Amino acid sequence: MPNRFLCAIPLLAGILLGVGTRVAWAQEELFVTNQTGDSVTVYARTANGNVAPLRTIVGAATGLTGPLGVAVDTVNNELVVANSGNNSVTVYAPTANGNVAPLRTIVGAATGLFSPVGLVVDTVNNELAVTNEFTANSITVYARTANGNVAPLRTIVGAATGLSVPWGLAVDTVNNELVVANAGGNVTVYARTANGNVAPLRTVTGAFTGSNSPNGVAVDTVNNELVVMSQNGNSVTVFARTANGAAAPLRTIVGAATGLNGSAGVAVDTVNNELAVANGVSPYSVTVYARTANGNVAPLRTVVGAATGLSAPRFLAITTSGAPPAGQYFTLTPCRVADTRNPVGPYGGPALAANADRTFVIATQCGVPPGASAVAFNFTVTQPTALGDLRVFPAGVGLPLVSVMNWRPGQTRANNAVISLGASGDITVHVDQASGTVHFIIDVNGYFQ
Repeated sequence: MPNRFLCAIPLLAGILLGVGTRVAWAQEELFVTNQTGDSVTVYARTANGNVAPLRTIVGAATGLTGPLGVAVDTVNNELVVANSGNNSVTVYAPTANGNVAPLRTIVGAATGLFSPVGLVVDTVNNELAVTNEFTANSITVYARTANGNVAPLRTIVGAATGLSVPWGLAVDTVNNELVVANAGGNVTVYARTANGNVAPLRTVTGAFTGSNSPNGVAVDTVNNELVVMSQNGNSVTVFARTANGAAAPLRTIVGAATGLNGSAGVAVDTVNNELAVANGVSPYSVTVYARTANGNVAPLRTVVGAATGLSAPRFLAITTSGAPPAGQYFTLTPCRVADTRNPVGPYGGPALAANADRTFVIATQCGVPPGASAVAFNFTVTQPTALGDLRVFPAGVGLPLVSVMNWRPGQTRANNAVISLGASGDITVHVDQASGTVHFIIDVNGYFQ
């Protein structure tokens, strides 16, 4: 399932990463790797112009050497970077700054890392995957907490794979797939658990001919789209997620007005409906567009200039959050609002169905007053019939990118969250699950007013 643990929705205060444990606050930030600068620079998500970074990870102690792929793990509060210069993967706190040593480093002959480029963290399955370019032409997968000279859990490699200078990498945990942008001229899709010399499930060849090599890729499971960055073609091409063969693009951002210039990494922000691109040819920049932009369009924002610290930027990652709820917080005696194991009713059965929404009115229940703006919840899922995750949001707003919890078949999971209420004092629950059902329990313990 998607990495949706921190819900980025209006008036979301924060989410406890485990019941009774620490509170994690997602930040509105943009993380960029700088290949020739051996650094990671961090900006406000809405940064524009010649702005200095909020933080810069740089220096001999960091282990950053030719950094390319980058991922922010908001579930475990970590920043992960692939280093092409020393064949390593380094892990930091997301708030790291300066000449700081990594928390962990995957490096050594046993790792199979060779000119690592793209990188993704899969918090659902507790894994991280890396593309290895040039002579390696491979994808190596490790335990998320791997450290040192460790062998990969799985390696996709061999003539049948179709890998050809693999660069960008995306994981689609909704559909259990890995997606690779091959600078050799196509995009290949594999089962997430693929291993060895396996053929791709699909290969997208449309619009990637001649010098227009795809270097970056992102999967947008909210809008069911595949976003591909072509470095030499200076274009962003959007396909249907299930595109195969010489597929026609849905949209293409290309032209002099776009500011695309030697671009590699692309990131999709479905919370704010934007695309961000790292441009690796001078003048170095990060350009941001509307998610649905098409044609020769100017960016909404451009981070560019000497103060930015950008130096051959290659890949990037975006984190989002909502604003904390305004007003005073009132505690409640813990109280159960809904339990789908009970008889059928507004606050009882049936169990939540896969890929469906259900709305619960929270105001006026368990002491939550009609004027409450947000509520402190404890959510529990039990008896899921398949791998899945749960997205909870104010009724009447768009479906958020991230979730409050993920599960495996048969698991019982619980998590705390503060969620704002819709206009009628209600919340909507969406289940991301291939099929089947899951039971859902709602408890409340406080509210904002």
